[in-house]
Amino acid sequence: KPHLDFLMYKVCFPTICLTADDVELFINDPHEFVHKQNSPLADFYDPSMSAITLLTDLVRHRGRDVTQQLLAFLTDCVNRYAAATDESQKNHIEKDGALHAFGALAEYLLNMKKYASHLEGLLVTSVFPDFNSPIGFLRCRACWMVQKFSTVKWSDDGTNLRTLIQLVLQR
Repeated sequence: KPHLDFLMYKVCFPTICLTADDVELFINDPHEFVHKQNSPLADFYDPSMSAITLLTDLVRHRGRDVTQQLLAFLTDCVNRYAAATDESQKNHIEKDGALHAFGALAEYLLNMKKYASHLEGLLVTSVFPDFNSPIGFLRCRACWMVQKFSTVKWSDDGTNLRTLIQLVLQR
């Protein structure tokens, strides 16, 4: 228990984040980047997938100890990104890592009423803007997030869903 913070935030989270090689691959060969990210064999050789598996297992089996704190950390990452006024202050890789972790926890979050009610807000404030991001891998992550949270319950009159459809179709 005393080592969970170190394990989650100093080991797992940095491992989940894209590396400089990943960013370079996205820029030079986006098709290969997407293939690598979605490869079923990645579970066996990609340290990022091992870190994701560890985080999801911790949330499933030690939920009371880690879930609230982990979600607060991830939310802080995306909020820092949104609050940055200068483009040079925005940590694109950290935001992508936070969204990757949120997406990996999608099944758990969607099944817990306590968290499910906040997912629409996460999508609207942190994912929708990325469809128009100049950063390609954030646009890619936005599409992935929409797929992961495709069963979210929309609370409004359909405005957010229509906005999402327009964002997806304009690309």
